[in-house]
Amino acid sequence: MENGLSNKEFRKWGWGWIVLAGLLNIGLTKSYPSNSTSSSIIYLSGIIFSILAYFYFRNKIFKNYNKYILRSFYSGLISYILSIAFIAVVASFVNIMTTDILISISQKIKYETDEISSTISNFQKEDALLWDFFVDEPSTDNEIKNNIKIIEKSVPLYNTKDSIALLTFNKIHKIIAEAEIQNPEKMSVFPITSQMMSLLISRYKDFSESVQVKFETLKNYYNSVLEDNSETDNRWDLYVLALNQLEESEKNYKIILNDFINAQKDFNTKNNL
Repeated sequence: MENGLSNKEFRKWGWGWIVLAGLLNIGLTKSYPSNSTSSSIIYLSGIIFSILAYFYFRNKIFKNYNKYILRSFYSGLISYILSIAFIAVVASFVNIMTTDILISISQKIKYETDEISSTISNFQKEDALLWDFFVDEPSTDNEIKNNIKIIEKSVPLYNTKDSIALLTFNKIHKIIAEAEIQNPEKMSVFPITSQMMSLLISRYKDFSESVQVKFETLKNYYNSVLEDNSETDNRWDLYVLALNQLEESEKNYKIILNDFINAQKDFNTKNNL
């Protein structure tokens, strides 16, 4: 062969390995599309193993086979099958190494949420019990004063016990943020991110502040009614506005909260935690 490979060189290298690498490349790209380090390890190890296996069979096992095309075909077929098995083993090992850290993070999150579950439950019971005495449409001064007392008791209730949720969210954010710095590639597949926790914290704060504004504006309205002053209508309008803001902030908070809960639940279910 002029200006190219000699017959001997062509027989040594052939073209089957290029086809084999191309087929594996397509399969690996579809199965492991991520650009993470773990996917790169699986990808490179699979390609290297397939080519080594191919030349082993082609130049060692089938070296005396005179039909070069069939020799390449058989070598490629066997190498392809072996490579699939090899890649599966490598992927399992990589996944195990990755999952161990993810499971550890998930268990820490579960521990933090379990720690406050009873406290939040008690808060909800106390809160519901307190508002059972609230008069929806007070018509007397005593009923209005009763409602003011309930509001005043609710403010510290929300300021103390429910803030434990914020403390927990901050703890979880710290756990995930540190893990993302220490193991960025492994944490790239974890369903809960520090960005998600930052958004959850932000929306929780908005919701909590909206609750406080609701209490404050309603209390001001009741005091205005008792005083029978000219600000009554205006204070009622402020209360209605506060209710609308609370409804919006609560909706936004529950969306991200449900995302957080479902992500953790799905991960734990898949990993039998």
